[in-house]
Amino acid sequence: MKMIDMHCDTLLGTGYGEEIDLYENNKAVDFKRLKAAGFTAQFYAMCLMPEESFLAKGMKKPSDADFMDALSGCFYKNLKKYSDYAAFAGNLDDMLRNEKEGKISCFLTAEDGNGINGTLAGLEKMYKMGIRLISITWNHENCLGYPNSFDPEKMALPLKPFGCEMIDAMNRMGIIADVSHLSDGGFWDVVRICKENHKPFVASHSDCRALTPHSRNLTDEMIRAIAECGGAIGVNFSAGFISPDIHSHTSRIDDMVRHMKHMYQVGGIECMALGGDLDGIRGDLEIDCHHTIEDVGIALGTAIKEALGDKAGLVRYGSCLLPMDETLALCAVDLGGRPYFVYDASFAGQSCGGMDVQMAREFFYAISYAAMMNLHLKVLYGENDHHKLEAMFKAFAKALDAATRKDARIDGVLSTKGTL
Repeated sequence: MKMIDMHCDTLLGTGYGEEIDLYENNKAVDFKRLKAAGFTAQFYAMCLMPEESFLAKGMKKPSDADFMDALSGCFYKNLKKYSDYAAFAGNLDDMLRNEKEGKISCFLTAEDGNGINGTLAGLEKMYKMGIRLISITWNHENCLGYPNSFDPEKMALPLKPFGCEMIDAMNRMGIIADVSHLSDGGFWDVVRICKENHKPFVASHSDCRALTPHSRNLTDEMIRAIAECGGAIGVNFSAGFISPDIHSHTSRIDDMVRHMKHMYQVGGIECMALGGDLDGIRGDLEIDCHHTIEDVGIALGTAIKEALGDKAGLVRYGSCLLPMDETLALCAVDLGGRPYFVYDASFAGQSCGGMDVQMAREFFYAISYAAMMNLHLKVLYGENDHHKLEAMFKAFAKALDAATRKDARIDGVLSTKGTL
């Protein structure tokens, strides 16, 4: 499966004076993680921000041209610096060539057609800059058309005459028209023009209005229209666009899956892509407890292994029989370097304090193999689930403490291997 994300705002900080490293950073998107996740391509947006966003940072708004120069400069500087990992792509052939070379394809896009300054020459300048996708509008009216709105009259507004002219020119030049943020009236103008020119168009970061009644989302009829034109839709991760409650601030995986399934059922697999809107959306991203707890176990086990070093002088073995009210738990560890895990604990409920009790086993399993230790855990008896969990964690801590103590009588590592 080729994973392509059609929208991120990672470049945006550059316009506010940030130095952004696209290979590794503290944002949501970088080359290192895209490579690890197996992504084929990432679209990097240049969003033209309003004056108030600069005033809020105590800055004077630069011209749109200077702002785009700053963002595109960061884009190309990083592609040059990290040419072993990523490369520019302007079309399908570029992407396929980059894929063969093991590189992530990076597309440059403009989120707001106002950057063309109302002229064909402005569109040509964008093309020369390397832009191959343009969002017709952002959140404000511009020279091309009108944004989506909860006001039915505004939502019905069509493209402006110059907007129709621009879509036609973009079709000829090989620049993809993006209808995310566009009014419904403008959307159907784009459909008409692209059908006449036999060209696809996209919604780079939009979801399903049938599931979440937000004006930014697409009706089923719109999804089918994009699919019929050979276009694609990037599923947006923003909570307000995927949650049943448009005022939600938490993006949930279940909601993402619901929208993906609906999009598949309405438009088919060929029209589906990702459009996470990462580094642009606000709110929390839900991460399921299984991967979080397991990853913590792996990290803790790795840290223990590194801290033990060559284990010279350590007693190696440790155990603890620990009472917790009516509960009694046993833990024994061997730091000999051979991972093995034995676990015997049962619980009355499915969760305790918000944690899935099944994850206790996964947590200690991850520790034992990451730390290369033999770990045995057993709840001998007990009734209260909280007491059982607490007893196991404390017994493990005490057993590990015992196993890592030094004994002056031990010379080197406590083992007879290689002595006979």
